[in-house]
Amino acid sequence: TPKPSSEASDVNKSQPNNVARITGDWLRDRLHAHLDDDVAIEVRLRAVYREWKKSAVDLIATDAIAEAFALGLYATIPSDQQIKWETPSDGCCSATCHDNASALARRKGEEFPSGHLLPPIGPGCRSLVVPEGL
Repeated sequence: TPKPSSEASDVNKSQPNNVARITGDWLRDRLHAHLDDDVAIEVRLRAVYREWKKSAVDLIATDAIAEAFALGLYATIPSDQQIKWETPSDGCCSATCHDNASALARRKGEEFPSGHLLPPIGPGCRSLVVPEGL
């Protein structure tokens, strides 16, 4: 069984913080959008909570699962391996992701043009870093 690299462990430690940041940003954006409403704040909070419970939780959880999968795959790649960034055939989250996929293969641990070691680079990102030649 491959042993996770220390850099993969470091990235893994940030996952809970990423989920908390994304959740906080989502809630903050929804509340700020309605600050000028005449609707009482408790009514607005209930509405935002219902929206979060029905849709945002699924999206955030799916992103967290995708991040965990990408991290697990990255951890199994030997440290001396050349890697490349692969985007899904139906597209990905941004032009930045596609720039990473267009970049040359690099040694594991070297950043891609976006400054990331591995995906995801944002919400909805489903790219993966894979060994070159796969």
